[in-house]
Amino acid sequence: MSTERKNPILVTVTVLTAIVGLVTALYKCGAEQQNFLKAVNTPTHQEEKKFEEPNNTSSEVSNTAISVPKPPPPPPTTSTNVSIIYTGDQFGCTLPISITIGDKTFQPTSNAYTAYNIPLGTQQYRIQGNITCTSIGGCTAYGEGLINVRENATFAIRWQNTAYAQCSIGLFEQ
Repeated sequence: MSTERKNPILVTVTVLTAIVGLVTALYKCGAEQQNFLKAVNTPTHQEEKKFEEPNNTSSEVSNTAISVPKPPPPPPTTSTNVSIIYTGDQFGCTLPISITIGDKTFQPTSNAYTAYNIPLGTQQYRIQGNITCTSIGGCTAYGEGLINVRENATFAIRWQNTAYAQCSIGLFEQ
C-alpha cells in the first residue's frame, strides 16, 4: 500500500479518536456537574431542622402561608361550526339530503349551509338522500368517508351518476 493511502486513513482514525475523547470528557464533566449540584442542593442536618414544624400544642394561629394551586387551563375546544357548500351544476339539481358528521346529523337547506357543533378531528361522515334535476331526472345518492374537521372548516358537496338512478356523493375540504 502506498504512503498516500495510509495518510488519509491515519488522519481519519486520529480525528475519530479525538472526537470520542471529547465526547467522553463532556459526558464526565456533565456527570460531575450533576453530582456537584446534588451536593449543593442537599440540606444539612441543621437546615432540615429549620423546616420542621414546631411542636406547638397551644391554640395560637400560625402565620404560615399556604400556596393555592393554580386553576387548570380551560379545556380545549372540542367542536366547531363548519360550512357545507354546493356550488350547483349545469342541470339545475337540488339535493334534499341528510348529512351525518361524527355524532351530528343535519339537512342542508341552502347551497351555503352552516352546521353547528361538529366534533373536531378526524370524523366519519355519511350522506344519503336524493338528487333531483329538472333536465335529467334524479337519483338516489349515498356516500361515506373520513374528513378532518378543523376550526371553521369548509367542505364542498360533490356528486356523480354511477348507474341508472344511482349517484355517489361526498364531502371534500376546500
